Formats: sequence, structure tokens, C-alpha cells
Amino acid sequence: MARLVDEARANWRTEIAARPLDADAPIRRAVEITAAVALAAVFFDVVVTWAVLHRSIAWEQNPVATSMMREIGVAPTLALGGLLRGVIVAGLTFLALRATRGFVRGTAAVVLGAVALWWAAVVFANAVFLGRLG
Repeated sequence: MARLVDEARANWRTEIAARPLDADAPIRRAVEITAAVALAAVFFDVVVTWAVLHRSIAWEQNPVATSMMREIGVAPTLALGGLLRGVIVAGLTFLALRATRGFVRGTAAVVLGAVALWWAAVVFANAVFLGRLG
């Protein structure tokens, strides 16, 4: 068993760099900016969604989110969702900066960009919806 763990650790060391790879500084900066945009979108999505749903969850269309909101409340559900999305962004950023394989770094960066764009679009849609309510 110990040999298997040691082999896994050695494999991990060959797949993940000890520090962010500095070879492509502009790409690294783009990944960091994209991660910041994704985290800002998560924050604003939680705030705007809370503004829409804090009085009534009737506007929520996701049945899983609705049932969680009924069980534990709107704010804890949104906080949990924001936390999970933050972990996703952190994991993708970690892979985009430290994976030794170029394909893994590139894929993580592209997925991070898509996630940031999607969450920004969701924030915009929620803000438009909130504006139409008011």
C-alpha cells in the first residue's frame, strides 16, 4: 500500500509543477484576469439572485435550488452555490497555471474562460430581470 501511495505522489509531482509556470507570462496574466472575472461574476450573481429571491422563491426555475431554498433558506443556498463555484474557479485556475502538460493547461484555461463568460451572462440576465421587476 505504501508503495502505491509513493508512486501516486511521484506521478503527481510529474503532472503538477511546484510553482506556476512562468514561461508564458501573458498567458498566465490572462488566466489570472479570467479567474478574477469569473469570481466577480459569482459574487454579483449571488448578490443579484438574493435581491430577486429574498422575499419569494417563486421566481426560481431550478427545482433543486428551490427545494434547497425551502429546506435551508435562500441565503445559505446562494452562499453554498457561490462557494462551490469559487472552488471550481480555483481548481481550473490551478490546473491552467500549474499543469505540466500543455493540453491540460490549455483546456483548463479555455473552460475557465467559458465559465467566466457564462456566469457573466447569467449575472446580466438576472440584472435585466431585476430591472423589469422594479
